[in-house]
Amino acid sequence: MKLTLAQIVKAFIRDCYRKSAQKELRWFKEQPSFAEALENAALAKNCCGKRFAHQRRMQEKALKEAKDGLQKKTHQLKKSKNFDELLVCIEQAIKPIYGLNEVYCYDTAFRLGAYLGHLPTKVYLHAGTRIGAKKIVDVGPKARAVEIRNLPSELTKHLKPYEIEDFLCIFKDHLGKGRKRSKKLPSCLRCTTKLIHHKIPE
Repeated sequence: MKLTLAQIVKAFIRDCYRKSAQKELRWFKEQPSFAEALENAALAKNCCGKRFAHQRRMQEKALKEAKDGLQKKTHQLKKSKNFDELLVCIEQAIKPIYGLNEVYCYDTAFRLGAYLGHLPTKVYLHAGTRIGAKKIVDVGPKARAVEIRNLPSELTKHLKPYEIEDFLCIFKDHLGKGRKRSKKLPSCLRCTTKLIHHKIPE
């Protein structure tokens, strides 16, 4: 049985994805100083001092180089007025470093943005998120982000832009007409009956 977009959104809300992102946001927002927020964001460290999953396979050397590069941009990073400016500054700082990708740039901007109060107001495209977005909306080959107004209401009514970014990446193989037949669904998609009858929190 195929699930509708609304039903998959219910799964996202019911499962741990939302709580995990909120925990990450809260921890960076409560950092004691910009310097500590920057260091933890650059080195992709979570509240337990361990590496975040997205950056688990990145070389320590590259992350330390990124930290050094971002520390040199402290003034510009602090002066950023919104998430987009913050992301661009981070991209420029780590551009010469081998082994860091666009997901690293977005994640670092998201974590540092939590401290600065600059959260995304649109959905930024990279890796899996771009694949998922193409399943449900017209995305140009060079598109950097998707405006919220261009996304289905099933997403925008219940999810924040940064949650939609997560959602599109996590469920990319289960969206749209060309969805893959995966033998192993995410745990939150297995109980189809429960999802259909579960009310989405307001």
